[in-house]
Amino acid sequence: MKGRHTKPNIWDRAARLKLIRDGEKLDPGVNYFVAMLNQLKLPTIFSCEGHPNGFYVAFVAFYPMALKIRQCGFFSVELEGQCHWSIRITHPLRSNVSRVDLLRWAAEAWEKKFGGLKLGSIRKNLNIKNAKTG
Repeated sequence: MKGRHTKPNIWDRAARLKLIRDGEKLDPGVNYFVAMLNQLKLPTIFSCEGHPNGFYVAFVAFYPMALKIRQCGFFSVELEGQCHWSIRITHPLRSNVSRVDLLRWAAEAWEKKFGGLKLGSIRKNLNIKNAKTG
């Protein structure tokens, strides 16, 4: 994937994984964030990179953790129901290149805030097939 202002990072490595949750393959663009939320012990309910703004992940968390996620920037964090939250891209993106840049920057912010994503530990939370991190 090509970004205009960024080089490949952990988001790209996660996007290359084939993640299966509840029998369905996740969209590659959400892989990093779903895996990181699961690593943080925050179960994900739904995810998609194809909604109108191109990105959506719903998860379960208490308010203090949702606030920490919001402090990372790049996404709006919205209350969907009791302890159910979603993250979405905060503004429409005009191109796939812009989306890649934003998601790489967001992943870097999450890495700084929450520590590194342990790709090997994803197996404990999600069923991974063809997990090549190249």
